Amino acid sequence: RQRFKENMILVSGLPLDISEEHLLDKLWKVFSTVGNIEINQQANKSSIHLFKDKVNRTRLTGSATITFEREESVMKAIEKYNGELE
Repeated sequence: RQRFKENMILVSGLPLDISEEHLLDKLWKVFSTVGNIEINQQANKSSIHLFKDKVNRTRLTGSATITFEREESVMKAIEKYNGELE
């Protein structure tokens, strides 16, 4: 279960026809333009979480959360990209 924080956004409607790695790269490139994305020090990877189907854990749902270092980046991301990721 994912806990939402003040510095986190939920993105939905993501493409399902690309690899998980490619989608993570794409999200990083797009959203790092509005602020620093938090890095999980233990896992040494960005704090971008792709949601997976509850039954088939290998299948993505088209939704993700992105956690920024600063709360201000969330508002910038919403203003800049709301409805423009297609």
